[in-house]
Amino acid sequence: MQTPSFKGNFQQGYDLLLETLARKYIIKTDARRKNTVNVFGVIPGNDPFSKGNLKEIKRVLALIGVNANTFIGEGETLDHFHNAGSTELNILLSDVYAPLVAAAFQEAHGIPFIREQFPIGFFQTERFLRNVVRAFAIDEALVTKAVKAEEEIYFDYFERIPDIYNDIELQRYGVVAADSNYAPAVSNFISDELGWVPHLIMV
Repeated sequence: MQTPSFKGNFQQGYDLLLETLARKYIIKTDARRKNTVNVFGVIPGNDPFSKGNLKEIKRVLALIGVNANTFIGEGETLDHFHNAGSTELNILLSDVYAPLVAAAFQEAHGIPFIREQFPIGFFQTERFLRNVVRAFAIDEALVTKAVKAEEEIYFDYFERIPDIYNDIELQRYGVVAADSNYAPAVSNFISDELGWVPHLIMV
């Protein structure tokens, strides 16, 4: 495997490394572990919240009966890489990162993928879960049940934030400065859930 530092940036390095592992290291098998996914597109180092984000992605997927292999999450080892060819689906949690990985898994292992924007907030997470169950042909009632339970907890905490801003009449405009993975999701979050106007977005 070639790893020269002059070939690109760390996002490309993440993609090239996982592409090579997909083609040369991961076991090829026709066996499939039911309702199991690989999750790509969250790059350690680039994203300081990567561990916590992936832990939460695994948690919410488990609510609908889907087991997630995130490769860099808690308790995951090289065995998770080695056996990643037996999952039913790959989820690419990025509009921009890891296109080579998804293509390599599809070509080398016959595993399809869906591309999803990284979900931030309640509405984006619900949409993400509904897209996943459609890809698996799982009963959507599972999502409805899971979302209902999470909704009560989430909005109990969340409703105090807009109350404060509304009561003291702060001007409700948002400026988002983030990388290309976070910027669209954060902008949607402040618009759809906080009700603010995304005034400026810097990627």
